[in-house]
Amino acid sequence: FIPATYIRSENHKLNIYKRIATISTEEELSDMTDELMDRFGDIPKSAMNLMKIAQIKSMAHEAYITEIKGNRKEIRIKMFPKAKINPAGIPEIIRSKGSRMKFTNGDIPYFTYYFTKEEIKSTEDYMESISAIVEEIKSLRESD
Repeated sequence: FIPATYIRSENHKLNIYKRIATISTEEELSDMTDELMDRFGDIPKSAMNLMKIAQIKSMAHEAYITEIKGNRKEIRIKMFPKAKINPAGIPEIIRSKGSRMKFTNGDIPYFTYYFTKEEIKSTEDYMESISAIVEEIKSLRESD
């Protein structure tokens, strides 16, 4: 969320929320970060987390991911059953993560990922780990 102490005007805050919802790339995240710092000063962690979540959601959508759910020990990443991905790439992703990642095929295919202690030291590390996993799954996407 964006604290009232950071952006006092509800109209400005609503506009910023709408723009954050459209963040889809690292560049757009960087641009929004720069703009908020220029206009309102240092960005609170809650607002940075909100922007990172928006970016992850956009990447997940592009990767045919329908849900990311879990906790600081593990996450489950559900896929759209008719996702246009190259399944031949799944074993390589699994291999690269060792025993920390599994893939379950079924009516709703999903990945399960188990975090290391280093990946959960901070919220930022946790979000970066999720972002990297989503990016790897996105690499399976077939060309249109």
